[in-house]
Order: sequence, then C-alpha cells, then structure tokens
Amino acid sequence: MIEKEKQTNNSKSIIVAAGAVTICIFGFLRIPVSGLLQPLVLQNMAVIIVAGILGSAQAGGACGLFFTAGVLGLPVFAVAQGGFSCIKGLNGGFFIGYFIAALVTGFMLKNPSQTEKTPLKKVFTACLAGYAVIYIPGIIHLTDLGLFNSEQLLPMLAADAVKLAVTIPAVYYLRPKAARFMQLD
Repeated sequence: MIEKEKQTNNSKSIIVAAGAVTICIFGFLRIPVSGLLQPLVLQNMAVIIVAGILGSAQAGGACGLFFTAGVLGLPVFAVAQGGFSCIKGLNGGFFIGYFIAALVTGFMLKNPSQTEKTPLKKVFTACLAGYAVIYIPGIIHLTDLGLFNSEQLLPMLAADAVKLAVTIPAVYYLRPKAARFMQLD
C-alpha cells in the first residue's frame, strides 16, 4: 500500500513538473499584432489546459512552479522574460492572473478520473472562467500603470476565443489520460 502511494506521488510530481515546463514553453510562442503593447502569447492557453487536465492541487503546483521559476529570474514568462521586475512590468498582472486562473479552473474541474469523463459543459465553463479570471489582475495592473486601453482588449479577447476553442477539446480528451498516469481512481 505504501509503495503504491509513493508511486502515485512520484507520478503526480512528474506531471506537475511537466505542466510547469509546458507553460514555460508556450511563453515562447507569440504572435505580434500591430498596435498592441505586447504580442499575443499562447502561455495563457497552456495555463488553462494544464489546469483543466490536472485538476486543483496539481494545477496550482504546476503554475506555482512556473511562477517561482520566473520570479527567480529564469526567462519563462511571456516573451522570454524573467525576474521579479517582470511582476511590476506590463504583463505582471497577467502572470498573477495565470496562477489564480489555474486554481479556479482546477478547482472547478477537480481531479481527473480514469473512469468518468468530465461533462463537456463543465469543461467549457471551467476553461471560460479560467480565461476570464486572467484578465482581472491584468487589467487592474495596467490601469494602475496608466496603460490600460480598452481598444487593445478586443484583439486579446478574439485571440482568447480561438484559444478557448482549442483548449476545450484538449482538456476533455487529455483529462482521463492524466488520471491514468497519476494513477487516480
């Protein structure tokens, strides 16, 4: 019994680390859009996918590991940034939003199951909530910096609608596979 529990914890640790690496890698994928302060990135999509696949505790762990690596100076934040100063920069609020969104999405979906598929409506709702939550600290931070421009919001929302369309089937399909790997159920 103890050996199985240890094996399960090892599997969870590996998948949390893999989730953090996935979030980091997606930060390097960006789409420049003229008129925006920063290019559009896919990192927020990775946060929601990882959170949706892993569920509550592991999602927070993966995003927390990513966030810690960035604050400590590794260039894992969007556009290959790193260091505590990034939290004060343009994207700082969004980086904080990533962590909150991971917790919200993961909490709404709970841990994945090998035997029961999560209803598609629940996956949609949790992923949509995750994307929405990212904007709250991001907009507050940009407003505090005097840089919020509502005209820049429309291209970001349009891009996130496309990302949501990719996120939902990815989460729906990969949750049971993650449960098998983490040996849940």
